[in-house]
Amino acid sequence: MNSNLFFLLSGEHETLPAAEVLAILESENFTYSDVALAQKLLTLSADKSCTRAVVERAGMCEAAGLLIFRCRNLENEILEAVTEIPFSHFLGPGNRFSVRIRRVFGSSRHLHKMKLESKIGEIVLSSVESSVDLSESKNEFVGMIGEEHFVFGLVTARRQDHNVNLRRPKERPAFHPSTVQPRLARCLVNLARAKRGQVLLDPFCGVGGILIEAGVMGCRVVGSDLDPRMVSKAFKNLKHFHINPDGLVVADARKAPFIRTVSIATDPPYGRGASTLGADLYRLLREFLNEAQSMLLSDGFLCLASPCDVEIQRLGLDAGLNIIESHLLRVHRSLTREIVVFSHRKKSS
Repeated sequence: MNSNLFFLLSGEHETLPAAEVLAILESENFTYSDVALAQKLLTLSADKSCTRAVVERAGMCEAAGLLIFRCRNLENEILEAVTEIPFSHFLGPGNRFSVRIRRVFGSSRHLHKMKLESKIGEIVLSSVESSVDLSESKNEFVGMIGEEHFVFGLVTARRQDHNVNLRRPKERPAFHPSTVQPRLARCLVNLARAKRGQVLLDPFCGVGGILIEAGVMGCRVVGSDLDPRMVSKAFKNLKHFHINPDGLVVADARKAPFIRTVSIATDPPYGRGASTLGADLYRLLREFLNEAQSMLLSDGFLCLASPCDVEIQRLGLDAGLNIIESHLLRVHRSLTREIVVFSHRKKSS
């Protein structure tokens, strides 16, 4: 039976975090409905067990849990809604709990966070035989203040930031300045609908940033790069994180010596911080997409990042691929990435 759920997103991009959550649900075979997105908050209906799977995999989701109620951003309506909640359904006798209020992007300053936390905590405490514990509570209720609405829920999964921080580029034994950051790398893997135990391919692997995240998530990883120095560094980084690649070779992505796969995630060199070794970027990506079309299985996905002025969507369509989704990501003043997900699957009629 499906439940109403919330996903608290990182807010570092307008569309990528929500797209990542939905891609994870698809790759983990969870059905969902009633999707709604407002600022950093995604709500939907799905099996409640999916929250842990999403948070464990996602790079851009902070927490998730059961959605208890939603109302307008008015204190009297919020407290009235809280008094109607049967908290005994969530807390047993003696259970510890906490109430935390989050303000999304500085919204609704007329609501006082600490005052609201205290009042809601008193209501919960009076309705069940439990205790408040802000330091080590087993049950965390969270209220999220948006521009117009207040959303209240029970957290069932929360991201462990320290694990991702240990894999930042400067924490790896082999460093390169152009490597993709772990959270974005993880997002690209998820957008490619990678599955545990199946192969994730990165044909422009560089020093292995995408392969590291895929390997940590339980994927088998295969990578290649035209530069032998990058392949050597990628191998060193993967070994550092105890990831044994199924294949890591020096190869041209336009003539890749790989078997067909269901998931490809890659961030090709742009000729800025990362070298294309003299190849014209437009031609490189056009020839790669033609090759990727033959490498990708009929139910597979390709997630590719490129500069937005390359017209990567048109190149993908010319190669016989379908566009599933596209996102623009500003890196700095002179570079905006376009992240596109392609598939062999036919568009619905």
